Amino acid sequence: MPPAPPPIRSPTAGPALPTEIAPGVFVGGRAAAADFPGLRVCVLDAGEDAGVPSERLPVYDPEEERPLRENLEKIATAVRDARSRGEPVLIFCGHGVRRSPLAAAWYLHRAEGISLGAAYDRIERVRPFIERPEQWLRGSGALEAPSVVSGGPDGVRSNGSATASGPGATMPPALRLVPLSDDRPAAERLLTAAVEARARGEVPPQDPAPAIAWAVECLRSGSIEGRMVRDADVPVGVVAWEGTPELGRRIRAIYLEQGAGSADRYAALFDLAEREFGPFQIVPAGWNGLAREAEAELLRSRGFARYARSEMRLPFGTPLPVEPAPPGVRIRAVGPDDEPALAAHHAAAFTGHFDSYLFRSDPDRRRDSERSVREMLAGRWGEFLPWASTVAESEDGGSLGSCLFVRAPFGPLLISLQVDPAVQGRGVGRALTLASLHALRARGESIVALNVTEGNEPAVRLYTSLGFVRTIGPSSEWYSERLVPVRPDRAATRRPRSTDGSRGGAANRSRSA
Repeated sequence: MPPAPPPIRSPTAGPALPTEIAPGVFVGGRAAAADFPGLRVCVLDAGEDAGVPSERLPVYDPEEERPLRENLEKIATAVRDARSRGEPVLIFCGHGVRRSPLAAAWYLHRAEGISLGAAYDRIERVRPFIERPEQWLRGSGALEAPSVVSGGPDGVRSNGSATASGPGATMPPALRLVPLSDDRPAAERLLTAAVEARARGEVPPQDPAPAIAWAVECLRSGSIEGRMVRDADVPVGVVAWEGTPELGRRIRAIYLEQGAGSADRYAALFDLAEREFGPFQIVPAGWNGLAREAEAELLRSRGFARYARSEMRLPFGTPLPVEPAPPGVRIRAVGPDDEPALAAHHAAAFTGHFDSYLFRSDPDRRRDSERSVREMLAGRWGEFLPWASTVAESEDGGSLGSCLFVRAPFGPLLISLQVDPAVQGRGVGRALTLASLHALRARGESIVALNVTEGNEPAVRLYTSLGFVRTIGPSSEWYSERLVPVRPDRAATRRPRSTDGSRGGAANRSRSA
């Protein structure tokens, strides 16, 4: 495991100290290199002393008075390769003012498909004392225009012709989609890299191991579909999905390796995949090597809107109130014969709810709820915990709702809270959740977590009132406004306000993978 990157230094601390200009990529002076715990790339002119062991790649030829494009390309490749291994990188020169910012700007230009000017702007925001030597960059359009890949940065092909980037764009000729089975080791490597890149982009960054294990198992079992992306004969990316064309597929990974992904290439990849295998309903955010603004422009132009989900946890030692169940309601643990009732709760509670579109795989809502509950009880998302899961019943034995828990890698996870709409707003969801939490506390469980869609304010208010706090996220994804006809903040019809201050609040889904 490579060492963690050094802390980000304040630009006011001095030019020689390192500044993080992209995740795990630092710019600084020679003084910063001595203690840097990763790859050190020295860009000083030939003959100048680096002072420490490093990879030497000068970026400027003082005799010819020109930047060395071939070395800038080598630096971009070296940084990309180091980051794919999880290794931090320091690009350094004498003081971190002229040469190393040039190399860093070139890396951003190649990795994210932005212009050199935009790359310098980004670096200058965190390292305001850098210089842009005009004599080096004069005619920079000619410096940055040629592309090492077809359909390269800024929509320019290697032959200089513009590439299409709107809906219906054609695939750059060097890229093609092939079955994952064509090269299983490469497909597994790329899917792993896609999951790692997504985990690094979470707030805060997450351990990707559980998600990697799940994705690899899905790949090996064939339960996830997808295609590998080849540039000529070289595997450079992957797109993987679940779901059916009838309902809209859910993309689990869309990924091009660092240096291979730019806005026009991602646009062409997305459009070709959707034409052949779509339509796509849910798409992850945080595409590797693509600026957030470019990702947003690409997806919004195709009718997608952003939504977000957060993890909430109950801090250890949080006092749990002891409250009676609502009048006429009895709470008990889930029993072996409850599966049909749980499926009925699920179908009733999530009809017309945004969350129902996130995990749906059958156009028949009853069958889909039966499948969903069956998978929860069978342990797809972690060992089902019947002793911590609860059911609410009326005095005459009618089933009103349920709160279901599974054991995720970190501990108990509230996988689904579902209450019949006829009794939502009467405190049934709160009573179910409290009963489950008391059962977990009695067994000594110290971690309790759930996931909630931002905009589902009834659920957020309920969990906050019980002491839950946000611990991860919000983590953004995109949904098709054509295929998902309800917004996250309008997840269900309005219902009477309950005594705990929420409106219903009894439909929420969590997933651990």
